[in-house]
Formats: sequence, C-alpha cells, structure tokens
Amino acid sequence: MPGATVKLVDQATNIELQVTTNASGNYTFVGVRPRTYTLSVERAGFRTAQVPAFELGVNQTLTQNVTLTLGNLAETVTVVGEAELIQQASAELGTVVKERVVADLPLNGQNFTMLLTLTPGATPVNTAQASEVGTGNDGSTTGIPGSAFTMPSVQGQWNRAVIYYMDGIINTDFRVSTYGLLPNPDLVQEFKVQSHNDKVEFGGVTGGVVNLVTKSGTNSLHGSGFFFYRDDALDARDPFKDATSKAPAPFSQKQFGATLGGPIIKDRTFFSGGYDGWRYSRPSQAFSYRPRTRS
Repeated sequence: MPGATVKLVDQATNIELQVTTNASGNYTFVGVRPRTYTLSVERAGFRTAQVPAFELGVNQTLTQNVTLTLGNLAETVTVVGEAELIQQASAELGTVVKERVVADLPLNGQNFTMLLTLTPGATPVNTAQASEVGTGNDGSTTGIPGSAFTMPSVQGQWNRAVIYYMDGIINTDFRVSTYGLLPNPDLVQEFKVQSHNDKVEFGGVTGGVVNLVTKSGTNSLHGSGFFFYRDDALDARDPFKDATSKAPAPFSQKQFGATLGGPIIKDRTFFSGGYDGWRYSRPSQAFSYRPRTRS
C-alpha cells in the first residue's frame, strides 16, 4: 500500500519514528536501537493497523508485514502473528547475549568476553602470549591483572580474525583483534556475535563480528552498583612462593563501580553513564639468583 504512514514507538522513551511507504508499499527504519517497540500503519480510507510490542535485538534486521483493511482511521486492527522462523531480510547468522545473562553470570575481572563462548560456533581458543591481561604482550588490551579474557575462534577461523564494535564504533585492537576499550558490564545492554553475514559494512572480516550496545537513558530513573574484594586474609598460602613464610603474601584488590541513567526532559532527552574503580596491591615475589660469597 503506497503512501501509508508507518510509526515506530520506543516503549521505554516514547520517542516516535515515522516513515512513509514507497510506491511498492515497502518501508524501512534505519539505525534503530535495540529496544521494545510498537508499530502502527495508517492511511486514509483504511483502519489503523497496530502491531503489539515486540523486541528488536542489536544489529537485527526484522521484517514486519502489515495488511490494511477498509474502514475508518478511528478503527484499530491489532495484528497478531507468530515470530518468523526464518529471517527473510538477510542471510546473517548470529546470537544475541541479553542483559540478564551479562548481569547474572560470574565474570572474572568483569570481562564480558568470557561470555562469547556461549554462542554457537565460538570456541575458547586463546593466544596464550601473556600470562595476565595488561602485561603489555597483548597490544593495548585493558583488564584486571590475573583476570581472564577470551579471544574465541568463530566458525573455525583464526581467533585474530574477529572484529569488535561498541555502539556502532569500531572498538578493536587490530594488533591482536581483541577489544580496545573494556566496557563496564553494568552498562552493557546486550551484544551479538555474528558468525556469518552478507552485509557490506562488515566486509573483510573472515571470523566473527562482536557487536555490543551500551545502555541509554529511559523515562524511568535506574542505576546499579557493585563491589568486589579480594584480600590475603581470604587466600591460602602458596607452597612455592610462600615457602619461607607462615602466611600468604600481602594482597589486596578492590573493584567497584556504579551506573545511573534516566530522563533529562521526559520523552525527549536522556542520560546514561557509569564509573569503574580499581585498587590493587601485591608484591612481585620474583625469584632471582645472587652470587654466593665465601667467608
């Protein structure tokens, strides 16, 4: 139906996007954030068609076909349909990891890459070129010393053939093909691991595409906080490094942070942000040889 008005409404912010169908009756919304939306279609001489709330995932191409029936604009027809079993709009294959999974599963050092292996086709292969994150042997990768990060092989490809995006911006350390900036997990809305796609914007990627989206503000005020603490009082003595002492070596690590988001002007302007803090103290406990003197 050409000339119909299509409205897409964000349920969290009430922001409305509007387009008009072309001569073939097709419509397209581009650059839509992953949220929950409702869709309505209007045209003079036809009843308004309303699609109930549905979820749109990160970098997802979703097809919504709507049929208009003769009637008055004041009349509304609710379109009820089953979710499509086969994605018709593109040939891409991928898995979305939702906010609940990121928040509930334990992460060593609050590093989201440990969740990448939950997706089909991703295997936990690491380069093993450094014993700890942040030692300088893995490009500019940032992370907590002693924590874990994962550089997976996607669909059998080289594990350095993966590219990372955050909010649509390339977030890749191209020396080792891991993330450049580690996001606060409490600010992660969701991310998608694509193992095969036909979109030109991802050309040149032989492995997977990790597309991460951070949270944005809504009409409701929301926030979170976390605090993780490790201390030598909670550790066992290392029989090798602490062989000459009766207690474990001094150690202290505190990782903490908070997030906050909400409205500045309702239905129009919003904010979202967070803070990460880290305090760390540990002796090197390095062994060295020294010449032995004779008396």
